[in-house]
This record gives sequence, C-alpha cells and structure tokens, in this order.
Amino acid sequence: MDSNRNLQAGRFALLAGLAATALIAQGAGAQVVINQVYGAGGNTGALLRNDYVELYNKGAAAVDFAALGYSLQYANATSTTGFGATTVTNLTGTINPGGYYLVRFGSGGANGYQPAPGDADEVSTNFGTGTNLSATSGRLALASTTTALGQITGDATGQANIVDFVGYGTTATAREGGGAASSTAFNAPAAADASSDIGRTGFADTNNNSVDFKSFKPFTLHNKAGGALVPAPPSLLAAGLGSLLMSGQTLLRRRRKSA
Repeated sequence: MDSNRNLQAGRFALLAGLAATALIAQGAGAQVVINQVYGAGGNTGALLRNDYVELYNKGAAAVDFAALGYSLQYANATSTTGFGATTVTNLTGTINPGGYYLVRFGSGGANGYQPAPGDADEVSTNFGTGTNLSATSGRLALASTTTALGQITGDATGQANIVDFVGYGTTATAREGGGAASSTAFNAPAAADASSDIGRTGFADTNNNSVDFKSFKPFTLHNKAGGALVPAPPSLLAAGLGSLLMSGQTLLRRRRKSA
C-alpha cells in the first residue's frame, strides 16, 4: 500500500514539475507585442543606418523565444505570395516582463548613424543581404512558428501562429482590425519621414492597428537593457556643440562690451 502511495505521489510530482516547466516555457501571463517599427534605415535623410523592430513584453512572466519557436516575419505590402522563407528571422533570446527586445534588420543605403555592435539583441541574417523593411508600407508578423506564414490578408487577428501583427501604410493588404469588414482603413500609418518611426501609444493593443499606432518624431528605441538605443547622432551632436559655442562667443562679446 505504501509503495503504491509513494508511486502515485512521485507521478504527481513529476506531472506538476512538467506543468510548471511548460508554463515557464510558454511565458504564462506574458503578452509580447511589436511595439515600434523603423523602416527607413540607410535611406536619404535616415536617422539610423539600419531598420529596427522593438518588441515589448506587457505580461507578468519572461518569454523564451527559442523554447516557443518564435520568429519575426516580413512581407511586402501587396505581395501575392505573402511571407516567404527568406524573410523569416528566428528569435533566440528571452524577453523579461515589462522589458524590451530589439531586432536589427537590413539597410537601404549608407545614410544615418550606425551604432556600435551589440546595439540589438538579435540581428537578422536574412535581412542583412538586401531584403529590408519598407519605410512606407508593409506587413510584419510576430509568429509562434519558424515556418514561413505564407499569404495573409485581411484581419490577421487570431489567425494561426500569429502572436502579433502590424500592417502599415496605405497599401498593406493585412493588418489587425476590422474582422470580416477589414480594409486598409484599419492599417497603421506610415512613418512621417526618414527620421520618424511608428509605435504604439502607451503600449496599447486593441487589435486595431489604426488606433494603436502613430508616427513618432523624435523616437527612442530600446534594447533588452532598457536604455536608449543610441545617443543623438553625431550630426546632431555637432550641431548642438556648434550652437553652444556660438552662444558662448555671443555672451563673451556682450560681457566685453559692457566692461
């Protein structure tokens, strides 16, 4: 009798341990969202050399991307083939509750400030060879699979393997919002210019991209450490220093005249 009880207790403990492990792996209480998108990297007038996507964990538990098989996937706004294997970025790190996770993508040119290596928590190798986020219109998915999603149109909310989704710009054929009546009216706006990005307002997630996102200028991207991605670009620093020097010279001249 005692041996049977011990056996049952052992089985119960094993099942409880497996359940706890599963909850940790799945990030119980976690809600990771695409928080900011910068797609003008390297373009004329760009603030930064590369494109970036910032993720944010609104939940109460850490999420292990590799354990869950998470990926970031991109598709052109109107592509008839949708999300392909060459634009899938597998995520490998962990995002803490109330924390950020920054992914660096490709570049559209040689313009903009290029931070030192280590600025991002993940660097997309697929996007580094010429496939870049669009600055004006596109589809971006945070997926619970590393397999290409294929074609997604209309309202992406609740579709298979979709954790979060952003359709931005006037021509993106998929987005969050609208249900069966979904249309481009529910798309997030495009960034205003090459020194702007699009981001959530106060981490809002109403499953309506047109409501949740707006264009920000200036903007600040965050990596896992939680700090700003980069200081002000050198050009702005130089301009600020020049203005400071001019102000100092003006003040000195005024003091000399008053003396």
